[in-house]
Amino acid sequence: MDKEQVLIVEDMAITAMYIKNSLIKMGYSVTSIVSNYNDALNSIKQNTPDLILIDINLKGKKDGIELAEAIQSNNLIPFIYLTSDHSDGTIERAAKTNPSAYLSKPIRHEEIKSNVHIALKQSLPKNKIQDLGQGYTYDLVTKNIYRDDIPISLSPKERQLLDILVRSTNSLVPMNILEEHIWGSFVTGAENSLRNLVYRLKKKLPNLTIKTMKSIGYKLILNR
Repeated sequence: MDKEQVLIVEDMAITAMYIKNSLIKMGYSVTSIVSNYNDALNSIKQNTPDLILIDINLKGKKDGIELAEAIQSNNLIPFIYLTSDHSDGTIERAAKTNPSAYLSKPIRHEEIKSNVHIALKQSLPKNKIQDLGQGYTYDLVTKNIYRDDIPISLSPKERQLLDILVRSTNSLVPMNILEEHIWGSFVTGAENSLRNLVYRLKKKLPNLTIKTMKSIGYKLILNR
């Protein structure tokens, strides 16, 4: 099986090499390391990656958010932001581009591992509407779920959990991956929070089969 490919867009050489080494240890292939908007677009044209890691503050006139906007207009490649800028304006701009994740610097190996794993599940199939069976349909773009065409209201974290499970249908998603992706790395009691979150999701979607693998993880099983 070919290795999944990741493009790194980062203008700090030390950070870029740390990320590259982490990705290689995880079994991924790095297509290239670039430091600006134009080089990133050229790299994508030459070798389209499965995932892009984008530093928000890039060299040159255009930043990482503008790069993400350009990528979205021409491709369906998932991307993760890397940044030390947590200003309200930056976060608001970044959120509008719908990134797979938002990693704060300094970045840890464990954070790269969990978020890259989830993000690579987010490459959209040709059909953005997923039939989950039992009258349920899921929109991979808007992340809304419907039962017999009637929308079901979910909280932001319930929606985030469901999105991960749908994109990993019939595959076990480890608890630590879910915990880090939903709450981050340093949340006390994340295991109990995850258990309660799954309980609430099951209650709202009683006809979906979300299988619990005790102390291991969760799996969404289709019942078409």
